[in-house]
Amino acid sequence: MERSYKYAVLRVIPDSRRGECVNIGIAVFTSSKVDIRLIASLNKVAAIDGSIDLHRIAALPESLKDYLSSKKSVEAKYSAFKEIGFVSLSELGWFMSENDGDYEASIKRLMVTLVEPKSRSRHIVANTKITISLRDQFKKQNILGKDAKDITKHLVIPNYPLFPDEGLYADFVLKNGVYRITETADLRAESGSAADRRRIAADAAIKLDKARKKFKRSSKRYVVYGASPGSDASQQVNLLGDYSDGIYNIGSKTDMASYMELIMEAASQNRQLEKHI
Repeated sequence: MERSYKYAVLRVIPDSRRGECVNIGIAVFTSSKVDIRLIASLNKVAAIDGSIDLHRIAALPESLKDYLSSKKSVEAKYSAFKEIGFVSLSELGWFMSENDGDYEASIKRLMVTLVEPKSRSRHIVANTKITISLRDQFKKQNILGKDAKDITKHLVIPNYPLFPDEGLYADFVLKNGVYRITETADLRAESGSAADRRRIAADAAIKLDKARKKFKRSSKRYVVYGASPGSDASQQVNLLGDYSDGIYNIGSKTDMASYMELIMEAASQNRQLEKHI
Protein backbone atom coordinates (compact mmCIF):
# COMPACT_ATOMS: atom_id res chain seq x y z
CA MET A 1 0.00 0.00 0.00
CA GLU A 2 1.32 3.43 -0.95
CA ARG A 3 2.14 5.63 2.04
CA SER A 4 2.93 9.32 2.43
CA TYR A 5 6.03 10.50 4.29
CA LYS A 6 6.96 14.01 5.40
CA TYR A 7 10.56 15.20 5.35
CA ALA A 8 12.73 18.25 5.94
CA VAL A 9 16.20 19.17 4.68
CA LEU A 10 18.78 19.64 7.45
CA ARG A 11 21.00 22.67 7.10
CA VAL A 12 23.94 24.29 8.85
CA ILE A 13 24.01 28.10 8.71
CA PRO A 14 27.22 29.27 10.42
CA ASP A 15 26.47 32.98 9.97
CA SER A 16 23.12 34.10 8.54
CA ARG A 17 24.56 37.55 7.85
CA ARG A 18 26.93 36.06 5.28
CA GLY A 19 24.20 34.00 3.62
CA GLU A 20 26.24 30.79 3.75
CA CYS A 21 24.29 27.55 4.08
CA VAL A 22 25.23 23.87 3.74
CA ASN A 23 22.60 21.15 3.34
CA ILE A 24 23.79 18.19 5.41
CA GLY A 25 20.97 15.65 5.29
CA ILE A 26 17.32 14.65 5.30
CA ALA A 27 14.98 13.95 8.24
CA VAL A 28 11.90 11.83 7.49
CA PHE A 29 9.14 12.21 10.08
CA THR A 30 6.53 9.58 10.98
CA SER A 31 4.29 9.28 14.01
CA SER A 32 6.62 6.67 15.51
CA LYS A 33 10.12 7.93 14.68
CA VAL A 34 12.41 10.31 12.82
CA ASP A 35 14.75 8.81 10.23
CA ILE A 36 17.83 11.06 9.92
CA ARG A 37 20.19 10.58 6.97
CA LEU A 38 23.36 12.65 6.78
CA ILE A 39 25.74 13.40 3.93
CA ALA A 40 28.83 11.17 3.84
CA SER A 41 31.34 14.02 4.18
CA LEU A 42 31.05 17.15 6.30
CA ASN A 43 34.18 18.72 4.83
CA LYS A 44 32.24 21.61 3.31
CA VAL A 45 30.81 22.49 6.73
CA ALA A 46 34.30 22.56 8.22
CA ALA A 47 35.52 24.70 5.32
CA ILE A 48 32.90 27.36 6.03
CA ASP A 49 33.38 27.41 9.80
CA GLY A 50 36.15 25.45 11.47
CA SER A 51 34.63 26.02 14.92
CA ILE A 52 31.57 23.85 14.21
CA ASP A 53 31.52 20.57 16.14
CA LEU A 54 31.39 17.96 13.35
CA HIS A 55 31.20 15.11 15.86
CA ARG A 56 27.99 16.58 17.26
CA ILE A 57 26.49 16.72 13.76
CA ALA A 58 27.52 13.13 13.01
CA ALA A 59 25.91 11.98 16.27
CA LEU A 60 22.50 13.55 15.49
CA PRO A 61 20.75 10.34 14.29
CA GLU A 62 21.58 8.51 17.52
CA SER A 63 21.50 11.38 20.00
CA LEU A 64 18.02 12.58 18.93
CA LYS A 65 16.40 9.17 18.44
CA ASP A 66 14.84 8.76 21.88
CA TYR A 67 14.07 12.46 22.35
CA LEU A 68 12.17 12.86 19.08
CA SER A 69 10.47 9.45 19.25
CA SER A 70 8.84 10.51 22.52
CA LYS A 71 6.87 13.21 20.70
CA LYS A 72 3.41 12.04 19.67
CA SER A 73 2.95 13.46 16.18
CA VAL A 74 4.91 14.44 13.08
CA GLU A 75 4.27 18.11 13.79
CA ALA A 76 5.45 17.75 17.40
CA LYS A 77 8.64 15.96 16.31
CA TYR A 78 9.30 18.62 13.67
CA SER A 79 8.80 21.47 16.16
CA ALA A 80 11.01 19.79 18.78
CA PHE A 81 13.78 19.30 16.21
CA LYS A 82 13.61 22.96 15.15
CA GLU A 83 13.85 24.11 18.77
CA ILE A 84 17.19 22.36 19.23
CA GLY A 85 18.77 25.17 17.23
CA PHE A 86 21.99 23.36 16.37
CA VAL A 87 20.84 22.78 12.79
CA SER A 88 18.14 24.45 10.72
CA LEU A 89 15.22 22.67 9.06
CA SER A 90 13.45 23.47 5.81
CA GLU A 91 9.69 23.53 5.57
CA LEU A 92 8.14 20.06 5.45
CA GLY A 93 7.91 18.34 2.09
CA TRP A 94 6.44 14.95 1.30
CA PHE A 95 6.87 11.88 -0.89
CA MET A 96 4.97 8.67 -1.56
CA SER A 97 6.35 5.13 -1.20
CA GLU A 98 4.87 1.65 -1.65
CA ASN A 99 7.50 -0.41 0.17
CA ASP A 100 10.94 -0.43 1.79
CA GLY A 101 12.73 -0.43 -1.55
CA ASP A 102 10.76 2.56 -2.83
CA TYR A 103 11.32 4.34 0.48
CA GLU A 104 15.11 3.95 0.24
CA ALA A 105 15.07 4.98 -3.43
CA SER A 106 13.06 8.10 -2.58
CA ILE A 107 15.51 9.09 0.15
CA LYS A 108 18.41 8.49 -2.22
CA ARG A 109 16.81 10.76 -4.82
CA LEU A 110 16.21 13.47 -2.21
CA MET A 111 19.80 13.26 -1.01
CA VAL A 112 21.11 13.46 -4.58
CA THR A 113 18.79 16.31 -5.57
CA LEU A 114 18.80 18.42 -2.42
CA VAL A 115 21.88 17.55 -0.37
CA GLU A 116 24.83 15.97 -2.15
CA PRO A 117 27.31 18.10 -4.12
CA LYS A 118 26.21 18.44 -7.74
CA SER A 119 29.50 17.13 -9.09
CA ARG A 120 28.70 13.79 -7.48
CA SER A 121 24.98 13.72 -8.16
CA ARG A 122 25.23 13.87 -11.95
CA HIS A 123 26.39 10.31 -12.58
CA ILE A 124 24.16 8.84 -9.85
CA VAL A 125 21.07 10.36 -11.46
CA ALA A 126 22.21 9.15 -14.89
CA ASN A 127 22.11 5.53 -13.73
CA THR A 128 18.44 5.99 -12.89
CA LYS A 129 17.57 5.72 -16.59
CA ILE A 130 18.88 2.16 -16.76
CA THR A 131 17.44 1.11 -13.40
CA ILE A 132 14.00 2.40 -14.41
CA SER A 133 14.22 0.49 -17.70
CA LEU A 134 15.17 -2.76 -15.92
CA ARG A 135 12.56 -2.24 -13.26
CA ASP A 136 9.89 -1.88 -15.95
CA GLN A 137 11.07 -5.10 -17.60
CA PHE A 138 10.96 -7.03 -14.32
CA LYS A 139 7.52 -5.65 -13.53
CA LYS A 140 6.16 -6.69 -16.94
CA GLN A 141 7.48 -10.18 -16.33
CA ASN A 142 5.87 -10.28 -12.85
CA ILE A 143 9.18 -10.94 -11.11
CA LEU A 144 9.62 -7.59 -9.33
CA GLY A 145 9.43 -7.83 -5.54
CA LYS A 146 7.79 -5.21 -3.36
CA ASP A 147 10.32 -5.17 -0.54
CA ALA A 148 13.40 -6.97 0.79
CA LYS A 149 11.31 -9.74 2.37
CA ASP A 150 10.29 -10.91 -1.11
CA ILE A 151 13.85 -12.19 -1.62
CA THR A 152 12.55 -15.57 -0.33
CA LYS A 153 10.01 -15.70 -3.17
CA HIS A 154 12.68 -15.72 -5.91
CA LEU A 155 11.71 -12.20 -6.97
CA VAL A 156 13.98 -9.36 -8.07
CA ILE A 157 14.45 -6.88 -5.23
CA PRO A 158 15.39 -3.28 -6.11
CA ASN A 159 17.65 -1.24 -3.82
CA TYR A 160 18.60 -4.32 -1.82
CA PRO A 161 20.55 -3.42 1.35
CA LEU A 162 24.14 -4.66 1.13
CA PHE A 163 25.74 -2.55 3.83
CA PRO A 164 23.14 0.07 4.85
CA ASP A 165 25.48 1.57 7.45
CA GLU A 166 27.81 2.47 4.59
CA GLY A 167 24.98 3.64 2.34
CA LEU A 168 25.47 0.73 -0.06
CA TYR A 169 22.37 -0.69 -1.75
CA ALA A 170 22.54 -3.05 -4.72
CA ASP A 171 20.49 -1.95 -7.71
CA PHE A 172 18.81 -5.38 -8.01
CA VAL A 173 19.17 -8.71 -6.19
CA LEU A 174 17.51 -12.07 -6.89
CA LYS A 175 18.08 -15.17 -4.78
CA ASN A 176 17.53 -18.68 -6.05
CA GLY A 177 20.30 -21.04 -4.96
CA VAL A 178 22.72 -18.11 -5.04
CA TYR A 179 22.39 -14.36 -4.75
CA ARG A 180 22.33 -12.74 -8.19
CA ILE A 181 23.35 -9.10 -7.97
CA THR A 182 22.85 -6.65 -10.84
CA GLU A 183 24.52 -3.25 -10.92
CA THR A 184 23.88 -0.61 -13.55
CA ALA A 185 26.50 1.67 -15.07
CA ASP A 186 25.32 4.38 -17.43
CA LEU A 187 28.50 5.44 -19.18
CA ARG A 188 26.51 7.90 -21.26
CA ALA A 189 27.45 10.65 -18.78
CA GLU A 190 26.18 14.14 -19.50
CA SER A 191 29.64 15.58 -20.07
CA GLY A 192 30.85 12.44 -21.80
CA SER A 193 34.19 12.82 -20.03
CA ALA A 194 36.47 9.95 -19.11
CA ALA A 195 36.40 11.18 -15.50
CA ASP A 196 32.62 10.79 -15.37
CA ARG A 197 32.82 7.28 -16.79
CA ARG A 198 35.50 6.31 -14.27
CA ARG A 199 33.38 7.51 -11.35
CA ILE A 200 30.33 5.63 -12.61
CA ALA A 201 32.27 2.42 -13.15
CA ALA A 202 34.01 2.78 -9.78
CA ASP A 203 30.67 3.11 -7.95
CA ALA A 204 29.37 -0.07 -9.54
CA ALA A 205 32.65 -1.94 -8.99
CA ILE A 206 32.69 -1.05 -5.29
CA LYS A 207 29.20 -2.43 -4.77
CA LEU A 208 29.95 -5.59 -6.74
CA ASP A 209 33.11 -6.15 -4.72
CA LYS A 210 31.26 -5.62 -1.44
CA ALA A 211 28.50 -7.99 -2.60
CA ARG A 212 31.08 -10.71 -3.22
CA LYS A 213 32.49 -10.18 0.28
CA LYS A 214 29.00 -10.30 1.80
CA PHE A 215 27.69 -13.38 -0.03
CA LYS A 216 31.10 -14.97 -0.78
CA ARG A 217 30.84 -17.82 -3.30
CA SER A 218 27.06 -17.93 -3.03
CA SER A 219 26.76 -15.11 -5.53
CA LYS A 220 26.67 -14.23 -9.20
CA ARG A 221 27.28 -10.65 -10.25
CA TYR A 222 26.07 -8.89 -13.39
CA VAL A 223 26.42 -5.45 -14.93
CA VAL A 224 23.98 -3.77 -17.30
CA TYR A 225 25.65 -0.74 -18.84
CA GLY A 226 25.02 1.91 -21.45
CA ALA A 227 27.60 3.55 -23.71
CA SER A 228 27.20 6.42 -26.16
CA PRO A 229 27.89 5.63 -29.84
CA GLY A 230 31.44 6.56 -30.71
CA SER A 231 32.59 6.99 -27.12
CA ASP A 232 35.55 5.00 -25.85
CA ALA A 233 34.16 3.28 -22.77
CA SER A 234 36.25 0.15 -23.25
CA GLN A 235 38.42 0.78 -20.18
CA GLN A 236 35.40 1.12 -17.91
CA VAL A 237 33.72 -1.92 -19.46
CA ASN A 238 36.90 -3.95 -18.92
CA LEU A 239 37.05 -2.77 -15.30
CA LEU A 240 33.47 -3.83 -14.66
CA GLY A 241 34.16 -7.15 -16.34
CA ASP A 242 36.77 -7.88 -13.67
CA TYR A 243 34.09 -7.58 -10.97
CA SER A 244 31.23 -9.40 -12.68
CA ASP A 245 30.23 -12.79 -14.03
CA GLY A 246 28.38 -11.25 -16.96
CA ILE A 247 28.20 -7.81 -18.55
CA TYR A 248 25.39 -6.65 -20.84
CA ASN A 249 24.93 -3.59 -23.04
CA ILE A 250 21.43 -2.19 -22.66
CA GLY A 251 21.67 -0.94 -26.24
CA SER A 252 22.07 -4.50 -27.57
CA LYS A 253 18.89 -6.52 -28.08
CA THR A 254 20.96 -9.71 -28.07
CA ASP A 255 22.66 -8.82 -24.78
CA MET A 256 19.41 -7.86 -23.08
CA ALA A 257 17.59 -10.95 -24.32
CA SER A 258 20.37 -13.09 -22.84
CA TYR A 259 20.29 -11.17 -19.56
CA MET A 260 16.50 -11.37 -19.20
CA GLU A 261 16.48 -15.09 -20.03
CA LEU A 262 19.10 -15.62 -17.32
CA ILE A 263 17.11 -13.67 -14.73
CA MET A 264 13.81 -15.30 -15.73
CA GLU A 265 15.32 -18.77 -15.40
CA ALA A 266 16.72 -17.90 -11.97
CA ALA A 267 13.31 -16.56 -10.92
CA SER A 268 11.79 -19.96 -11.85
CA GLN A 269 9.08 -18.44 -14.00
CA ASN A 270 7.80 -21.40 -16.03
CA ARG A 271 6.54 -19.46 -19.00
CA GLN A 272 7.95 -18.02 -22.17
CA LEU A 273 9.61 -14.64 -21.97
CA GLU A 274 7.27 -12.00 -23.38
CA LYS A 275 8.35 -10.67 -26.75
CA HIS A 276 8.69 -7.03 -25.79
CA ILE A 277 12.43 -6.84 -25.20
